[in-house]
Amino acid sequence: MENGDNRRPGISFAHVPSQSSDMVEKILPQLDKLAPSPKEKSCQLKLAAAKEKSPPKLLPSMLRGQALKSLEDVDS
Repeated sequence: MENGDNRRPGISFAHVPSQSSDMVEKILPQLDKLAPSPKEKSCQLKLAAAKEKSPPKLLPSMLRGQALKSLEDVDS
C-alpha cells in the first residue's frame, strides 16, 4: 500500500529532542575511537594468544653465545 511519502500505515516514531541528537553526535565518534575495529580486534586476539604460548620468563637454557656469557658473568 503506497501513501505517497513511503511511510507504513500504523507505524509512528516519537520525536527526538535536538539535545539528544546533539549528544549522540558527540558520543558516537568517541565510541568509534575507543572500540577497536574488527582488524584491530583480530590483532589483539593474536597477540594475546602469542603471550599465552610464550614462556613467562627467560631461562638460562634459552641463551646462547654472548647472552649466556653475560649471564654467567653476572652470576659470578
